[in-house]
Amino acid sequence: MIETAGATPSARPPANGGAVGGLAAPTAVVLVAVVTLVAAVVSAASGHGFGAVFNALYLIVTVYVALRIHVEDRFVAVVAPPIVYALSVFVAGFFDSEETSHAFRRTLENSFVNVSFGAPWLVGATIAAIVIAVVRGRRADVAGRRR
Repeated sequence: MIETAGATPSARPPANGGAVGGLAAPTAVVLVAVVTLVAAVVSAASGHGFGAVFNALYLIVTVYVALRIHVEDRFVAVVAPPIVYALSVFVAGFFDSEETSHAFRRTLENSFVNVSFGAPWLVGATIAAIVIAVVRGRRADVAGRRR
């Protein structure tokens, strides 16, 4: 029998030599996707649009994932959230209570408009994730050299 205890990606020790913990890349993507998609659908269905609450939740989950993801997976914390944001806004467009025509073309056009209006939040969250990823990577490199 092959022993697989501790072989899961979430059980591997972080690169900086700290305690076992943190988010594996797939878990981080699922967390960002679920929180962002639910917030987007609720925002669209409520008729309030993609306002500050939706964007603040996106910012919070993006920063959380950047802080908690395994250091070696930090690239995922920078790349995945903006993609999830755009896809969530697109999918939520089908739940827009103010939209009278749910045609694909109209929803696509509205998605571009909504992503444009959310751009400051999107860019801000992405910059925060980049800064966190760079700092965490540098710390891991320094800790690795000290060993």
